[in-house]
Amino acid sequence: MNRESRVWVMHVDMDAFFASVEQRDNPEFRHRPVIVGALPGGRGVVATCSYEARAFGIRSAMPISEAWRRCPGAIYLRPDMPRYVEASRKIMQLLQSIRCQPWRAKRRLVVPGSREAALLTRRALRQRGSKVGIRARR
Repeated sequence: MNRESRVWVMHVDMDAFFASVEQRDNPEFRHRPVIVGALPGGRGVVATCSYEARAFGIRSAMPISEAWRRCPGAIYLRPDMPRYVEASRKIMQLLQSIRCQPWRAKRRLVVPGSREAALLTRRALRQRGSKVGIRARR
């Protein structure tokens, strides 16, 4: 396969995005379980949670009462959508600015998607006979 026909796919995992923004903006929340969504004592669900909260078995869409039962010491927060929108806008601007090096890509395409979309892309490229590698960094 020549350089001109190579396809580069980058998957950016933003699964715990709301919780990550909270930990970024509040250093005292770092390395602690953070749960964004409904507040304990009411009805509602977990919108997302930090990886530290996931260690307690907490996940998105879990009833907040179950999250509280599993981890009463977590930091529970209501979503702050204006902050998340602004952080997302900055990330998307950065991703749109990326060009593959050393070969200048003729086209850039940033598509918000899911892990499933990334796996489907990987499968499709392999079926075309492309070599596909995945690197993960955190």
